Amino acid sequence: MPTNDLGEYRLFGLKPGRYFICAKYRPGLHVISKGDVEEDVGEYSGPEFMPIYYPNSPDPARASTIAIKAGEEIPSVEILLRPVTTFLVRGRVYNMAASRRSSTGVIVQLEQRNSYSSSGSSNHQANIENPDGSFEFAGVLPGSYTLSAFWFEDGRRYQARQPLEVGNANVEGANLTIAPGITISGRIIWDGKPGMDRADLFVSLVPVDSTISFNAPARATGSSFSLKDVFDGTYRLGVVGQSKDCYLKSIRYGSNEALETGFTVFRSIQVPLEVTISSRGARAQGAVTDKDGLPVTGVWVVLVPDESRRDQFRLYQKASADQYGHFLLRGIPPGDYKIFCWEEVEDGAWEDPDFLRPFEDRGQKVSVEESDTKTVDVVAIRTKSPE
Repeated sequence: MPTNDLGEYRLFGLKPGRYFICAKYRPGLHVISKGDVEEDVGEYSGPEFMPIYYPNSPDPARASTIAIKAGEEIPSVEILLRPVTTFLVRGRVYNMAASRRSSTGVIVQLEQRNSYSSSGSSNHQANIENPDGSFEFAGVLPGSYTLSAFWFEDGRRYQARQPLEVGNANVEGANLTIAPGITISGRIIWDGKPGMDRADLFVSLVPVDSTISFNAPARATGSSFSLKDVFDGTYRLGVVGQSKDCYLKSIRYGSNEALETGFTVFRSIQVPLEVTISSRGARAQGAVTDKDGLPVTGVWVVLVPDESRRDQFRLYQKASADQYGHFLLRGIPPGDYKIFCWEEVEDGAWEDPDFLRPFEDRGQKVSVEESDTKTVDVVAIRTKSPE
């Protein structure tokens, strides 16, 4: 939405929820009438302005959300635009998977890491048109990035990925080599009696340093599975199909335990993958009430791990309170947790540290071991506007 001649703006018709606000400067853009804008034609030679995220940062990872309730009006949300220094990232992609050894048509992406603002993140993307595979990204802010290249041929996909740090200078020689992936063989080990919700287990990989993944889940045959077309990089592993009382107990890649940190794949080193699933997950049950002690129904009850493990998203759980306000959380790994409940909350908001911080003292602490059943009653946190 364009601002007026005083830099003022008004965003209206917003649904209740949490929002990121970003201001972008477009030289020569003018509002000429209600709903109509006009842009000057010609080359702009003034200073460069990067998008600024509220409250005052060009880095979306440092953006703060604004929570809006039904019927609420929030004045004076001000953002200061200022010139910022940006840099160039140059490199080449060497395509060893293409039948004609050409890098033309490869997609290259520079993706900012460690950002809770998935929408509006500082990503750069380009299709390589030069036969030598060269590319250039301009307007890159200092920070931590993942540089990726993608290639598709004959129904198969290939990729290369590497971390990249941008400091206070241009980056030269950011080169990637695309090569065929490898197959990782693994096996499932059950700790306790096997428990299944589906006929089969499916094993999948997710990159630690990127939101983009083309890895297809692998179906486990008996206790064995094979993950195909896995490329160099660091991954976390997930399993679906086990019963709700189960949890991932161990992931070993070679001789290394990889449950919490993930594991790094290198083409030149192929080692077995071993996944242990325990059917002895703990349970937490209880009732949800409001401040007057009356049952609250249809709200999310959320299990949040202790602060040292909040980057482990597999440890978060949610359950809906039934018509009596009762809830049941199952398959909880051993450890320390807090249980929260809000009268109204955006799904997944509790995984954002900025959202959770004001409510830390409202959570009910609970510690569990394998096969435990704990009873915890919680009071729903008021988030709705009083009528």
